[in-house]
Parts: sequence; structure tokens; C-alpha cells
Amino acid sequence: MASPREQVDVMLASNPRVQEHLELFTEAWTAADKSAAASRLLDAAHAGDARVPHVLWTVLEAAALQDALEVLFTTASSPVRLAAAEVLSERGLGGLAEPVIGLVQSGTLRGHVLGRACRLAATLAGSVRLVDLVESTHDEVLKTALIDAIWHVEGLEHFPTVWFQGLGLLRRALSIPAPSFRDEAWLELKRLVGSSPDSRGYVPIQGASVPGPLQALIMDIFRGVGAPDLRLIDALDDDRRDAALVGAAYSLMRQGKARAARYVAELGGEAHRDVLELAAAAADARIAEAANAALAHLDAPVSV
Repeated sequence: MASPREQVDVMLASNPRVQEHLELFTEAWTAADKSAAASRLLDAAHAGDARVPHVLWTVLEAAALQDALEVLFTTASSPVRLAAAEVLSERGLGGLAEPVIGLVQSGTLRGHVLGRACRLAATLAGSVRLVDLVESTHDEVLKTALIDAIWHVEGLEHFPTVWFQGLGLLRRALSIPAPSFRDEAWLELKRLVGSSPDSRGYVPIQGASVPGPLQALIMDIFRGVGAPDLRLIDALDDDRRDAALVGAAYSLMRQGKARAARYVAELGGEAHRDVLELAAAAADARIAEAANAALAHLDAPVSV
């Protein structure tokens, strides 16, 4: 059987993308074993292993654990600081809100780690504080993560809805990092903070199927070949056109569907040019090429 030190070394040597959480079985370890393991784990944390704070409780007594976490929260790298803050918050330590907000604003977190930090900030500081952060940042990645956290902490994800109408359509519009979609949707989200969807006139929707014409257009975005079938737009009523526009922009910007660009141009026109301009600057060559083609269509002279 591996020694306690060997167990710790094996865990720390694992790839964090594969082994997201450390697991130590310390029931049979002596105090000396735990002390040696704690020293090794803390070295790894200071070297940047953000998995460590969540496992320290298995090798440190309460007072030592608190001290170690507070040191990590103030001196370690940003992902480790976040993990330490999460554990400290679970243990009921106060005064974390503004330091966590500082971590969120630092620009050192991205991806799901930024999302975790924003959710922790929302839990500690409340939605109103995050509203201020959204309105004070020009970083669209951070803005998206903050909006996601507000949606979560307000419990809106539990309101029954569908993507193509009501609260679900609002959620999709908020996910599109372009002012022509996000600005109006953001004003509505602010009105929802501290209230309820029902008070804003949203009706719970369960089990509703996507209307046929809208479903046909979305399927063409995902599975169509050749030129987009623009005749599908003619079958949409005004409400479904709005849903199709949001769906197409979401597919383009969040799901990487290049075919959606022409639908954004046809449904949104000049009013939603900003989406296509953002897509035209995408690293994905397919997205950029399709967006540029759609922009060229918008700029083409109208034949009479």
C-alpha cells in the first residue's frame, strides 16, 4: 500500500483537467502523516494547484485550516485564492465580498473559474452589487459571467420556460455579447433583480414544442447544406421572427454556427450589424468568412 506521502504525490501529479478534485483517505494516518501531507499540499497550492484548498480539511485541524486558507487567500495565485475563498465562505468567514469582487475584476480569471468567482461574489455581495459591476465594465467576457451569476443567484434558472419565448428568450438575448441584443435585455434583467418573473408578467411554460416554422429555420442553421433557405423566414409571424433572430445570433456567437450569419443579416438588418461585426473578427475562419459575407450582403445596393 502506498504511504501517505506517496498518495499525496500521486494526487498532485495528476492532470487537473482529468482529476478535477483531490481525494485523500486519511482515516488511518497518524498526526505526523497528516502534518507532512499538509506541508506538501501547501507547497503545491503556493505553486498554483487550485485543487488543494478543498482537500486541506482532511489533514489540518480547524484552527490551522483557517490560518492556512487565509494565507492562501491573500498570497496565492488567483485560481488558488478563489478556491480558498470558497472554502472560507463555506466555513462562515465574513468580510470576503469585496476581496472576491477585486479578484473578479482583476482580469486574471477566465472560463469556468471566472464563472465560479462571479457566482461566489453574487452570493456574498448580492445581485445589486453585481449590477454595478456589469455597468462599470467594458470587458464583455466579464460582463457575460456577471450576468450569468445574477441569473443564478436570483433563481431565474428555476423558472419554467422555453428558449424561444418569455424568460428563456430573454436569457438567450443576454448571452449575445452585442449591444443591439444585450442592452434592452439588460434593462429587463435589472427590473427582475429583487422581484419575480411573475411580477413582470412572465408565465411559466412547460413542455411547449418549438413551432414548426421556427424549428425548420433552426434545423437549417444546424444541418442545412448549400445556401441558407431564406424562404423559411417568410413562414414566420412577428413573434417567431424575433425568436428566430435571437436564435440565429445565439447560434452564431455562442454555438459557432457559421450558417447563422446570413439569417442574422436577413432578420436583423442594419439594426443588428454589431453582431456580424463581432463575428467577422472571430478567430474561427468559418465564422469570420460567413459574417463578412453577410456584412457584404447588408452593404450591397438595393436593386429596384
